[in-house]
Amino acid sequence: MGMGVTLGGVRRGVARAAALQYGKVGIHDKYIQQTVPRREQSMAAIAREKCVACRADSPRVTDADVAELKPQIPAWQIVERDGVKQLERVFRFPDFAHSLAFAGVVGKRADEQDHHPKITVEWGRATVTWWTHKIRGLHRNDLVMAAQTDELRHAFKG
Repeated sequence: MGMGVTLGGVRRGVARAAALQYGKVGIHDKYIQQTVPRREQSMAAIAREKCVACRADSPRVTDADVAELKPQIPAWQIVERDGVKQLERVFRFPDFAHSLAFAGVVGKRADEQDHHPKITVEWGRATVTWWTHKIRGLHRNDLVMAAQTDELRHAFKG
């Protein structure tokens, strides 16, 4: 089982507590629900999309795009920092280990899509923020990844 660590009074293997080994995400079964067939039924349509390569001249989403797509990701807030619009959501968990494990799951998906968020991990919560650095704002990829992040949360125990 490898080295152990006590988190929240429960002994867990380090790999399980962190749930992330760079290049290979190892998520322990207790963090991921084994029955996810309803995922396809509940998935927001935009979550089925794949991210596209983005360049500095790629278009930002328009207000009309946001009005059309935002209802698919209602828990996400549009925030503006230093003049840059971003999508942000706080996910709550019972302890630090679950927050960290969820960050690993999101990180793996981000690597698969080659689009990476800011993830802040704290005891009992993980804050995920999506925006596209190259265009200093929101691209359709950000809404796609927000929807996929929601789906990951639905499949995640904790």
